[in-house]
Amino acid sequence: GLASFDVRHAFTTSWTYELPFGRGRASLSNRSGIVVKLAEGWGINGISFVRSGLPFTVTQQQGLLSTSTGNRPDRIGSGKISNPTPDRWFDPSQFVPTRDNTGTYGNSGRNILRGPGQLQFDLSVVKNTRFRERFRHQFRWEIFNALNHPQFGQPGTSIGTANAGVITSLLFNTPMRQMQFAMKLQF
Repeated sequence: GLASFDVRHAFTTSWTYELPFGRGRASLSNRSGIVVKLAEGWGINGISFVRSGLPFTVTQQQGLLSTSTGNRPDRIGSGKISNPTPDRWFDPSQFVPTRDNTGTYGNSGRNILRGPGQLQFDLSVVKNTRFRERFRHQFRWEIFNALNHPQFGQPGTSIGTANAGVITSLLFNTPMRQMQFAMKLQF
């Protein structure tokens, strides 16, 4: 079976764009004063992260007697759904518990289905300002998960329970949109 950390597809990119205003730039290059100070030094940065879901194993409530190990059910269909939602990520009716739990393992394989993927965009807006060529000031507005896209965890995998095939939590350590402001002075 697949490793539990198998990521089939992943794409990560980062980018920076400095706005073309101020000294030495396409716009306002020959002007001076407060207008240029306010317009120059702006930039936008981003990090994008997209990946496919991690695999998971369908299990059953009843383990094997005398072995202290879990068991997998028998698979009678693929279990995949064409348009999965958090309320129904896979079809639990395609798996049936084994009839004999005294030594019969089910035929369902390890890590045969995949959970939801991840999609996250982080953005920042930066303003750099120079004072008297000796001092530099930077203001940052950082937005993590800017699109506020939920990062769902794995579905319930135990056949025979109420949450089999249902996603009941978010992926660990992936909060919804967060923003922070920062300033620094260099001299």
